[in-house]
Amino acid sequence: MKKKVVITALVLMCVMFIVGLAFIFTAPTMGQNAGQREIIRHGGSMDTHQFERVITTNTTAFTVGGAVLALVGGLGMLGSGYVVLREIE
Repeated sequence: MKKKVVITALVLMCVMFIVGLAFIFTAPTMGQNAGQREIIRHGGSMDTHQFERVITTNTTAFTVGGAVLALVGGLGMLGSGYVVLREIE
């Protein structure tokens, strides 16, 4: 039973790590898309400073969120992998 829980945790941490990396690498695209949605929401025109701020804020938010997910997933993956390795021995 314990081995099944550890394997499940390892898989979950691997998925979390991969999702975090995906967020990090697609953050600029998501920021651009958020900027385009704001322009459409404002009727097709918007102050350049506001537009750049929307893009920067969203890009930073996705990058930080992805970094947190990748860090937690990576550390959890290492910890779970270590437990699995100890059980094998």
